[in-house]
Amino acid sequence: ELGCGRALPSLWALRHGATSLALCDFNAHVLCNITAPSVLREQTQSSIHFYSGAWGDSLSNLLTLDHGGSFDLILSAETTYRPELAQQLALTVARHLHKDGQAFIATKRYYFGLGGGAQAFVSALPPDYQTSIVWSCQDGASNIRDIIRVYI
Repeated sequence: ELGCGRALPSLWALRHGATSLALCDFNAHVLCNITAPSVLREQTQSSIHFYSGAWGDSLSNLLTLDHGGSFDLILSAETTYRPELAQQLALTVARHLHKDGQAFIATKRYYFGLGGGAQAFVSALPPDYQTSIVWSCQDGASNIRDIIRVYI
């Protein structure tokens, strides 16, 4: 999970049979004080790894060393709020998504005042990657929210 924070999507995956998790967040304090306690509270035999830092070569090198570099499922939520973050996320997904894998990115359609969002992420993916919106919320009271499925 990229930008894991509380790691709620990963906790769901863990409870539904995930055997290995790689939890990534920029903020080491969040990983140590919020993510790790909630994930490690689960009684599991799953392999769980925590990574702190920006997306890019350093993180990619660690993921390649520890996990062989590719994942069959990548999750991320609320991580595309600035165009440069959407682009970095798209490049990280493209670099680490297994050819038969899927990524699910939960995002607002547009982040007002910040410029990122669904389109910023989708347009930053390589041309051979496919996307579809698998869920959308348009309640008329807040920003439109989408979950985007990414696959090759």
